Amino acid sequence: MLINLPEKYYPVLSRQRKIVFYNNENVDFLFSAGQDVVIYCVTLERAVNMHYGVSRNMYRIPFVTGYAEALPAYYWRITIPREKLLYPGFYDINIVIDHGDGTQTEDLCVFGYDAENMVMPVYRPDDFESFWSDSIGRLVSIPLNSECTHQRDYTGEEIDEYNMSNAAIARDYDKDGHIYESVSAYKVSFDSVGGKRIYGMLAKPIGDGPFPVMVIFPGAGNKGRPFPLEHARHGYLAIDINVHGCKADMELEEYPALPNGVNDGSFHYFKDVYAHIVQAVSYMASRNDADPGRIAVAGGSQGGRLSIACAALDKRVKAVVAAITWWAGMPYLFNAQKSQDDGMGREVWDACGNEAYYDVLNHAPDVKCPVLLNVGLTDGTSPAQCVYGMYQNLGTRDKKIVAFPSMGHDWSAAFDIEAWKWLNAKL
Repeated sequence: MLINLPEKYYPVLSRQRKIVFYNNENVDFLFSAGQDVVIYCVTLERAVNMHYGVSRNMYRIPFVTGYAEALPAYYWRITIPREKLLYPGFYDINIVIDHGDGTQTEDLCVFGYDAENMVMPVYRPDDFESFWSDSIGRLVSIPLNSECTHQRDYTGEEIDEYNMSNAAIARDYDKDGHIYESVSAYKVSFDSVGGKRIYGMLAKPIGDGPFPVMVIFPGAGNKGRPFPLEHARHGYLAIDINVHGCKADMELEEYPALPNGVNDGSFHYFKDVYAHIVQAVSYMASRNDADPGRIAVAGGSQGGRLSIACAALDKRVKAVVAAITWWAGMPYLFNAQKSQDDGMGREVWDACGNEAYYDVLNHAPDVKCPVLLNVGLTDGTSPAQCVYGMYQNLGTRDKKIVAFPSMGHDWSAAFDIEAWKWLNAKL
């Protein structure tokens, strides 16, 4: 559901582990207030000592340093007294292993402490609501002028082969989730703001429907899109769109680079992108084979960002599944990246200009439908502190976040399988 990259499937994780971290009592590395933080680990090579420094998530300067306690057979124990952890939130443990031959290995562990009570306030500009009402309101005057062209049908093993070769999806990872074994693939397009024509790949179960709808948003970059055959096999009328106004089936070298820079609050590249994703919902809701009362949005990284934003801007969205959500809590991240201290002197961070209109932390209160999220605790692209802060500010009580210790910016088959079940229950 949440990867769907236009490339081959590879089993290699984005972050290769050099140490295996664990805690049998706190398996998700989320510790409660009043607990000492105790983390065990095992090195995968010989080591004579392990030095560590503890910092706030994404900060470079440690506020606690020490040596791990050596246990037999290259097991180690790190203990951080609770009185050292001044603020609820997430913390990094940067590890340096001395192998005893003059070489060293570095690795990272991240944990949460009293995370339910961390502070990550929204920082909306005064005109935030009117800004987005006017921006999305531009779509009213733009007819869809949609086109939909059938490409071919896929059945059984053909779906698996396509997923493995073209959509970065593991072979038949969720057999029990199949509802249909035959699906149809289409190329679609429709008009949106800024004179853009938005292109996408659509797949549907073979049948008349109406089917529940899934709109899949891409990760960062400007690339082609795969047919969402797996999503159709799970029973959804699904579309995967290129949000940048490029065709969804060009060769990689044909895609132009995306613009950089922001001028002022009225001009920002993502202003139109946020409108395009709402127009995609309108297109899907207009189809005769769609059930407009059962629309879900999903995506990972930038796709997670766009899923949250879409649900905030369009109340036709009835459920969200967002993985490793990018561009949330940017004041915290910007401060951490430029800070020359350990960050332990503050709990609230300064606003960051016009990004306030696009930070999904500020859109989160407007999301009223059920939301399922995940967060990789060692993810440097979508940091735990930022994703969790966005989660806390969601405007729905029907929400859940799953923490992945020691995982970075990556996909989890187990989470995907549970997400299908969760989504089916919600829709």
